[in-house]
Amino acid sequence: MGRFRLPAVSALVAACAATSASTRDRAMPDVLTAKLAGGVARVLAAPTGDAPGVLVESGDGRIFRVHVTDGGELRLEKASAPAAERRDGMLPDGEIAFGTRNIRAAWLTDPTGRYAHGVLGDAIEAEGLAVETADGRRLQFRLPADSVFEDRYPRLADVDGDGEDEIIVVRSYLERGAALAVLKAGPDGLAIVAETPAIGLPNRWLDPIGAADFDGDGRIEIALIQTPHIGGILKLYRWEKTGLRLVVEYAGVSNHAIGSRALGLSAILDADGDGRPDILVPDQQHRTLMALGLRDGKIAEIAEVPHQSSIVTDFVRIDGGGGRVGVVYALADGTVVAVVFPR
Repeated sequence: MGRFRLPAVSALVAACAATSASTRDRAMPDVLTAKLAGGVARVLAAPTGDAPGVLVESGDGRIFRVHVTDGGELRLEKASAPAAERRDGMLPDGEIAFGTRNIRAAWLTDPTGRYAHGVLGDAIEAEGLAVETADGRRLQFRLPADSVFEDRYPRLADVDGDGEDEIIVVRSYLERGAALAVLKAGPDGLAIVAETPAIGLPNRWLDPIGAADFDGDGRIEIALIQTPHIGGILKLYRWEKTGLRLVVEYAGVSNHAIGSRALGLSAILDADGDGRPDILVPDQQHRTLMALGLRDGKIAEIAEVPHQSSIVTDFVRIDGGGGRVGVVYALADGTVVAVVFPR
């Protein structure tokens, strides 16, 4: 499986006019762009209950819905601002994770200033986690004084293959730095059932990507990037009966910038059409989108899409038409980018 590399995107149009930097070769993804003169504040998925799709907020607060046309163009159409849903006791900058299995919603609670790292833009982190279950219960979990949830939202995934979602969140120890924790909702409430080793030093952090069966063997791996600001190591941990086991590492990537609220500079989708999920992340400089896959126990480089400006926003999946999938994100110069992969 060969790696392909696209030329940097350079011909961009002004203020909401769209252009296509598509390659037209079926072996390569289409790279579509549009530029907002006022810059881009964030890229986000349309809220639950709204029409599915991708929204872009400009630097001056305008909202646009992203469309990939049948003709291979990226269009930005004016849309209404989404309403942010909140829960009692929520982290001030937190977000709610919604699920369709045993957990309806999960969010971080009980703000605390006891860990003054500030990697996510302030020194306020979460002490607790709350869950609404499908059977109507509200469960709560609280960490001891030695650690915090250094995160903005939990992630839901069936990590152990039992048909129910577990909760994935970053736990940071005051003296040992970050670890990835997996919690389970049971009859007696929430409990941590697995945890990666802490990095080993305070003020060292990791950013989760998500969970999937990346090599097609029927077992789930959890992907994260350890120290995304200094060296950036992609790590895949596999769920096993005894906990989480490290299976592979790959250095030189990132999915977060220091001080940014955007934790989702990553996505999981099938980038090469082989039926197995792959990982999309920026390189360490945030100038190149990289598609990586787990092949024969190693990380394989599938594709690179370089840019002339830094990647700065979350990645959001988009329907590229014809059964194709892709991601939308934005660059520091106000360019909105859609990368659509072939089937």
